[in-house]
Amino acid sequence: MSMNDATSAVVPATMRDSMGGAFAAWTAPRGRAIPVAARAWQVCAHVANVGVIDTDEGIVLVDCGLPKDGEELLSLVRSVTSAPLHTVIYTHGHIDHAFGLGPFLAEGGRPPRIIAHRNVVERFRRYSRTAAYNAAANTRQSGGPGPGRPATW
Repeated sequence: MSMNDATSAVVPATMRDSMGGAFAAWTAPRGRAIPVAARAWQVCAHVANVGVIDTDEGIVLVDCGLPKDGEELLSLVRSVTSAPLHTVIYTHGHIDHAFGLGPFLAEGGRPPRIIAHRNVVERFRRYSRTAAYNAAANTRQSGGPGPGRPATW
């Protein structure tokens, strides 16, 4: 395990080392709301990048990160807008793009409109059925939890 300057978080050395210089670039926006256009930002909560568009109807999120990143995501979004959440667009069904909404939902208000491919719901069901297999794959791919490695991811 080692500390990565780009994220200020302890990450598995195998993940950092396997990505080389790309890891720092991938995680560099962490903890910031980066303006990309009028009323639009990119935010990065932990390692999940999220698009934020402040419309006249409310916020549109393009993806929404991991469950554990929801509080940080909400804080980053609230640093640039207080508008209510209106729409969430899931670009695809990976867990790191679709489950950080909890803190937004806890704010109350109308549930957001969800835009996603019709097969995303079935993918989420498959995640539930294959959780142990996903953990094994993530261990191999990202140096996540496993024998001799703490559950950092």
